[in-house]
Amino acid sequence: MPRFVLLALVLGLCLIVWLIASRPALIRGVADGMLVSPHRPDMAVRPAPQFGIIDARRSTVSIAVEHQPTPSRADVWYALYTTKDEQIPPARLIVLFAQARPHHEWRYDAPRPAGVELFKQKTTRHINTEGELMLYAIRPEQDPWLAEGTTDDAPWSSGSLVCRWRFLLPLWRFAVMVEYREPLPAAALPPDADPAAMAAFEQRAYAAFDLLDARMEDPLPVPSANLPYPPQGISRTRLADMLGPVRANTEQ
Repeated sequence: MPRFVLLALVLGLCLIVWLIASRPALIRGVADGMLVSPHRPDMAVRPAPQFGIIDARRSTVSIAVEHQPTPSRADVWYALYTTKDEQIPPARLIVLFAQARPHHEWRYDAPRPAGVELFKQKTTRHINTEGELMLYAIRPEQDPWLAEGTTDDAPWSSGSLVCRWRFLLPLWRFAVMVEYREPLPAAALPPDADPAAMAAFEQRAYAAFDLLDARMEDPLPVPSANLPYPPQGISRTRLADMLGPVRANTEQ
């Protein structure tokens, strides 16, 4: 009898090891041109067909913790896209995943990005996912995607008009940010002076991407390799400002 018990224990242990080994590795990255999280959460962001990927990276940034002197850290994955066809107006798309450390969570009310001109901030939905939308203008000197001390090329040299979507998945301490950008006009009037133009811009932003999860598109493509780290000069401080602070959550 003890032999059968021992054999059952060994077989059970082998089964557990096999199940763990057969699970796909948690590699967040790019697959089929999309930024993908294959597990916890199982989701991806698919850009509209007019966008082509130009870069994708991962990083770790220092994040402020509300009401605490000691910062935390967050893991970040991002992909940068631009319009492929020179015959259509230029636009950019930025997709970012950020995961907070255990016992920390992202603020539901997204802080205003540092140093930008904010035109609108509201809670809204993208298809079936609730998130927060911001419309603002950002100048090159505040842009986390430009190396410090550099300026952008025309027609982006005046900055970008940005529509940012922010979605939170609290169970996994996970934030998804998607930014749709168009060149900021070098005009005296602020962009929000024309409500119809701003409404049309918001609609173009809505159509620029799709949020996918395993319930909508099964199976999602799986990244095969870790993303490289950002090139020297990309500011992690600006990237952390873009994400905003976290708050401690002792119940996790």
